[in-house]
Amino acid sequence: MNSIFAQFQQQLLPFLERPICIAYSGGIDSQVLLHLFSRLKKATPAVSIFACHVNHGLSEHAGKWQNFAAKQCALYGITFNTETVHLVKQPRQSLEAIAREARYHVFDHITPSNAVIVTGHHVNDQMESFILALKRGSGVQGLAAIQPISQFRSTSKTLLRPLLAISRQEIEHYAQEHQLPWVEDESNSDQVFDRNFIRHQVAPILENRWPSIAQSIARTVSHCQETQRLIDEIAKQDLATCCADNAKILCIEALLNLSTIRRKHVIRFFLASHKITMPSEQQLQQLFAGLSIESESKRQIKVGNGWLRQYQGKLYLTQAFTELQQWKHVIDVQKIIDSPIDISLPDNLGTLKLSYCESDCSTAQVFSIDKATDQLIVSFAQPHEKVLPDYRQYRREMKKLWQELNVAPWQRKRTPMIYVDEQLIAVTKYFVCQPYVKDKHQLNIKVVWLEETESG
Repeated sequence: MNSIFAQFQQQLLPFLERPICIAYSGGIDSQVLLHLFSRLKKATPAVSIFACHVNHGLSEHAGKWQNFAAKQCALYGITFNTETVHLVKQPRQSLEAIAREARYHVFDHITPSNAVIVTGHHVNDQMESFILALKRGSGVQGLAAIQPISQFRSTSKTLLRPLLAISRQEIEHYAQEHQLPWVEDESNSDQVFDRNFIRHQVAPILENRWPSIAQSIARTVSHCQETQRLIDEIAKQDLATCCADNAKILCIEALLNLSTIRRKHVIRFFLASHKITMPSEQQLQQLFAGLSIESESKRQIKVGNGWLRQYQGKLYLTQAFTELQQWKHVIDVQKIIDSPIDISLPDNLGTLKLSYCESDCSTAQVFSIDKATDQLIVSFAQPHEKVLPDYRQYRREMKKLWQELNVAPWQRKRTPMIYVDEQLIAVTKYFVCQPYVKDKHQLNIKVVWLEETESG
């Protein structure tokens, strides 16, 4: 069997030309990792290595651990970085998860765009993660547990775990063999935390009965990872078939042509690609029960931090929207004549630009009003009376006009309307009311809506 350093060196070979950040706590796992990197640095002097220590402030010893980490990095000639984080407990989220997210935020903040972030996870960590996934009733993706190599937070950075095939016993033996000091986090013995309970109570029983259980679980995890990759390949192909006009729209007819299980996986793959929290089985069943290619279907279902909204045979992924009916912005026309005006719209809807248009107005949406003393009102309030757009001969209810224009129900309430004296002048991007078309009055006003790309 190769030595730990030989296995470690082999894992790092593809990454030696990229900057490498060691996630360094000072505990035994990361201390062994630091020592291995010091040996790698001697063997490959050109490699760019630095360490990052995150002070969570959860222990009275946190300051001592930070000092220890700084001294160890100085001893091995490895650049040392440290940041202190302040953890805020969130409902239904474990302290372990909050601390991990805080660490990853720091790693992302201090590393260059092509960095490799290296952690000291080993095969016993893999076993604990697998058992936790079993406890949660996870599917294949959850049982795939810890990946040896993965993309870091949707960036060009890589998260690498070169010790994942090494056991805790081997790491302890390495530390003793090289007389390495390390810090002991007292929270690691607190069995209130599920991972610690597994480590101190469950794992010893399993290992006593089946000494190679950690390696066996690691093989199962590897099988699950391979299965998940196959599922993702199929889901990616299905998604290409189901994607409609853009990456956030699915064709319902194409979805309905899939088997139930493939439909389920393509929805999950679609949501994961947009960083949306996975829906529950109940949410998926609710979604599938109402899928219809009927154009008038307007169902919408909350999924994680987003919404799936059904309209005209398509399924749209949008953000959660704020109610905008009470929002309005009042502006004097004279100010627009003096200088172009930018209005910041609420809820990530972008910017509305209003300017006096003397000439060359042919390519823009332009409305015409009588006098500079008027006040314009920009709001999202729907008109109560029938409306006469510039492209029609007769007045019609706004609801019918939206249908004519094929505007989705949620977008109707998020389209800026321009009024003067409570009279609708223009529906931004769609039409100007006939009494206010260009050149009918003294003043022509150009309106441009610069929408945010994530507005839904």
